[in-house]
Amino acid sequence: MAAGLALILALVISVMEPLRYFVVRGTWTLVTRDQWPLYAVQGLTSFVPLAGFSVAAWWLALALSGRWSSEVNAGGRLGRVLGWCWIAMAVSSEVGAWCLPLNY
Repeated sequence: MAAGLALILALVISVMEPLRYFVVRGTWTLVTRDQWPLYAVQGLTSFVPLAGFSVAAWWLALALSGRWSSEVNAGGRLGRVLGWCWIAMAVSSEVGAWCLPLNY
């Protein structure tokens, strides 16, 4: 459940990112309908690392506070697998961002 809430929070923050950009620049009225997909893609590409690291942070907070408990049924196992997949995608995204300028 904590991983699911972390993903929802990360999605809300990622969707709000282009809106913050519009407000800061003051170009809300200058954005055409053709430009919206570009801002949507930018928001979704920032979602993956944010989601993975938020899942890791929530799980770390649960472990440090002593409230970590996992279910032993298939749903609990599936949740842990999905959470670890989000964390792995976030780490691989950051490694890719570091290696791209190095031409690896």
